[in-house]
Amino acid sequence: MTTTQGGWTMRVSLFHSWFNFLLLIPIVGIIVSAFVFGRRTSLLRDVSSQRPAKALPPFSLGKTQMAAWFANIAVAYLFIWAATSRLDALNASLLILMGIGSATAFGSAFLERMKATDAAAEEPPEPPARLKSRGFIEDLLCDEAGYSLPRLQIVGWTCILILVFWANVFRDLAMPDFSESVLALIGVSSGTYLGFKVQGKKNLSPVIVPAEAAHPTPAPVVPGENS
Repeated sequence: MTTTQGGWTMRVSLFHSWFNFLLLIPIVGIIVSAFVFGRRTSLLRDVSSQRPAKALPPFSLGKTQMAAWFANIAVAYLFIWAATSRLDALNASLLILMGIGSATAFGSAFLERMKATDAAAEEPPEPPARLKSRGFIEDLLCDEAGYSLPRLQIVGWTCILILVFWANVFRDLAMPDFSESVLALIGVSSGTYLGFKVQGKKNLSPVIVPAEAAHPTPAPVVPGENS
């Protein structure tokens, strides 16, 4: 197969030897491991949430986004290397995307840990809103209050960019160099998601009412005052 890059033509023999064929093993291994371990273990789940015994916690949007970019970039890197023997397929925009995913996962895990700590400190403890997983799609799109627009925004743009990513890989045998505007869009989406997560934590925090305000002491009645 031939591909054109920068005005010159390069002939590519894809998986023409046993060595290139062996590269299918780590590629398939990454894909299968992401699905199997993500579904059956806590690799992609929010382990900080309280849940019943033997119940898997809900999937974490931050961890899933981070794992999605890691798996896609790793598979594409091996694919391009097998096809062209190039080792410089990575670019700065992809590193920034992975950094945004990692920061989102860290921020989400930190806020969930704080929420679990605050709930455990209640007397009596406040029952957690998300006891167990409700399914992959619902876990990614829903929070304690139901379907969330910031979550939908992150999932939607991540899926769109992954489609663009693989279209570029198959067409040009090169990873796309996303513009600063696209990176800013992903950063704004992640920041909005974390901001609403902080706001949700504040809204779920209990309001402590002093005992005197909750049960006011009645004013003494003076004899003959109403006469």
